[in-house]
Amino acid sequence: MMKRVVVILLNFAMLQTALAQDFKPVTYEVIFPEKVLRSEGFTITAMFQTNGEWYIYAPTGLNEKHGMIETKLQFDLPEGITPGDPDLPMPRPYGMYQIYQGNDIKIGQRFNINPDVRPGDYEISCTVTYQTCNKSVCLPPDTQVYKKTIRIN
Repeated sequence: MMKRVVVILLNFAMLQTALAQDFKPVTYEVIFPEKVLRSEGFTITAMFQTNGEWYIYAPTGLNEKHGMIETKLQFDLPEGITPGDPDLPMPRPYGMYQIYQGNDIKIGQRFNINPDVRPGDYEISCTVTYQTCNKSVCLPPDTQVYKKTIRIN
């Protein structure tokens, strides 16, 4: 009988561990355009979803003052492509912080293309950094680099 209880408890513990490893408090994707017209410029967008009570820090400058890692998109751009204005959602106050939370967090960055840029393929890299927390705990910051080749016509 004791062996059976131990086996059941071990199976339960392994199931909990497997479920915990699959849990992701934040998911996101970075969306690059495939082709762009030189005269129109383009936007790169990161779409975030936070799970339940988890949130990420908005890039307001306020969170950094309190030691938190704000959500950032940083770009390595070819010559002749310059950043324009970012498109940021309105943050929500949470105590002394400004946060994003939910299933539709859209952070965009507009880019302008110099008229002297020749048509062709150009590689752009986007480094995404964020920190996620809930009311009890903060996870270590996460940083990922995404690279994409964009055709400029």
